[in-house]
Amino acid sequence: MATVEKPQTAGIPWTDRDKRIWSEIDWAEQNPQLYDQYGDQWIAICDRKVVAHGEDRDQVLREASQVTGRSEDDIAVWVMAGPFFMLQDTPKDDFGL
Repeated sequence: MATVEKPQTAGIPWTDRDKRIWSEIDWAEQNPQLYDQYGDQWIAICDRKVVAHGEDRDQVLREASQVTGRSEDDIAVWVMAGPFFMLQDTPKDDFGL
């Protein structure tokens, strides 16, 4: 899958694909409008355009692949994490509920 866990570590050369995907992610991270529009959702990005979005990462990736004709490994997928995204998988007990 094309979601990258973290940026390159020292000593490991990036492929052109890696550079392109991180460029797409950086573009998304730098656009506050995307947080407003897609906050707490996964987005798939191709050519600096959001081509799919939703709460299910795998579904977003499949949809993006269908829309773009690209393989799933060739699509940048990133979460526009807001406050509710961070709480999704947190057990209620962690909040004393």
